[in-house]
Amino acid sequence: MKGRTICRAASAVAVVGGSALVWPASPANAHFDYCGGVYMRWPGNQVDYWQNNMPYDYPTALLNAENSFDGRTVFSFGRTGTPPWEAGSSARIAAYWVNDQNMGASAITAFFWDGNCHLTDARIEFNHYKMSGYSTAKKQSTSAHELMHAIGGNARTADGKAWNTEVNDGCSLWSLFQQSDSCRWDTKGINVPQSHDSSDIDWVY
Repeated sequence: MKGRTICRAASAVAVVGGSALVWPASPANAHFDYCGGVYMRWPGNQVDYWQNNMPYDYPTALLNAENSFDGRTVFSFGRTGTPPWEAGSSARIAAYWVNDQNMGASAITAFFWDGNCHLTDARIEFNHYKMSGYSTAKKQSTSAHELMHAIGGNARTADGKAWNTEVNDGCSLWSLFQQSDSCRWDTKGINVPQSHDSSDIDWVY
């Protein structure tokens, strides 16, 4: 049996089966989804992904975001040229470019997990209708935010608070799209994992 969560960049909503997830306390206070007594995660600390034929500067932004995790965290991303549905593909994350005026967010990530709370696959959609005016660097910030979702990250803490209420934690990838948060890209220019992001990932993985 698989579970499924959809995370929207504009609202950072995480809902499973119609009810909000609960994040119990942990020593790291990690911003990760919690499942069956453990943090939701991939079985290892590396995962391959495939991307569709993205135009403009989206491939560059996504590659820069992917590379920004290397050296800053214990997690790394690999690439494969074969899509997830083809036999023999190693892809576990699929990234898509869409141009959808009916999509209410700049990007959406859906991820799935098995009965052991291990992530099995994830899908990211970047919406050009919302992101067409973004610079490459801002697209990178969106990409890095969505990659955090794709490895199990979420924009809330163990006690359920949104990141923008935790002023002592400083800025993070999670701050980017909280409209009331002064740490978002337009004021702080964050498009790589910050120290709290790295400690969250390193704790979970």
